[in-house]
Amino acid sequence: MPVMGDKKSSKKKKIAELVAIDLASSGMKLIRARKGKEGPVITAVDVLPPVPLLSADEAAGVEEGVAPVRKLPLTKQWIVYYAAIAVTGESAAIRYVSLPGNVVSGPGLVSQLSEHMGLDGEYRIAHVVTSIPDKKVETRILAAALPVAEVELLLSYVDTGYPAALSLEISSLASLNAFLSSSLVREHEDGAIAFIDSGARVSLMAVFNKGSLVLVRKFNVGGDALIKRLQQQMAVDRDVAAGILADGSFDISQSVHGVMEPFLRQISISKEFVERREDCRIKAVYVTGGMSLSQYWMEKIQQTAGVETLQWNPFAEMEVGEGALPDNLAGQEPRFSAAVGSLIGAFEES
Repeated sequence: MPVMGDKKSSKKKKIAELVAIDLASSGMKLIRARKGKEGPVITAVDVLPPVPLLSADEAAGVEEGVAPVRKLPLTKQWIVYYAAIAVTGESAAIRYVSLPGNVVSGPGLVSQLSEHMGLDGEYRIAHVVTSIPDKKVETRILAAALPVAEVELLLSYVDTGYPAALSLEISSLASLNAFLSSSLVREHEDGAIAFIDSGARVSLMAVFNKGSLVLVRKFNVGGDALIKRLQQQMAVDRDVAAGILADGSFDISQSVHGVMEPFLRQISISKEFVERREDCRIKAVYVTGGMSLSQYWMEKIQQTAGVETLQWNPFAEMEVGEGALPDNLAGQEPRFSAAVGSLIGAFEES
């Protein structure tokens, strides 16, 4: 669900190849892919050092027409005509709203969404209608918004030369798009499942019942908060703290309880809310993103949800070219869920 604005011109383009760029705080995740007969074919994958990005408040303070000092440090391998960009979007607003009647489009829709999302200031809003009323009297819409200043600043990182920005998406929603493109939602059309994308700073939970999206929630919590707490509590550096979080070599429950407990409580509340409203029982939780590599994170989600909790690999149903995934990144495929979702969406729109 791109938030960069008018995509009419991009829809006319025939995109044969592109690079997906996930601007995460843990690293710049890159996937190069070409359009194949059966879908995208991944030809290269890598993680480069993170690019420091300005916050929403800092972006708003940049003078109009003044480009940031940094450009994306892409090597020759990643220089193609087009890029599908994903960004963490800590300042993003994501809401799954129900509007009365058959409200699919129209000049008043954006203002209605802005009001429902409680936006204050200038935002770029994107939306997808997920259910059109039949016998029901409401339209369900997934909406996302980013501050205009942040969108313009992000796009300025690629405003000259190549690759040119084809789309800009919020990473967690791009991951959701990747999950929707897999067979799992269809395989569970007789019941309910949950999806959780967890990165360094933001997590997103979505629930599907009988193949339909029924809940989406965003949480500004991820691995960074846990790593910082471990550094403070255990007097270790960041790399050691990240290793402890990943491999489960220590019982860190007490150290990070204050960070994890509110997040886990919201997962529990969301699960109970959906099960009561939809009269269903969630059968499984699929987790992706960098935090799905953490044994502790996965165990805590499973304990909270009380159902089978599985790591989801976004490459599982993708065609990956020989040698595309470096040996040092084998087993880290969930880190690329947002990049996969971005490239799938960009190819679908071309």
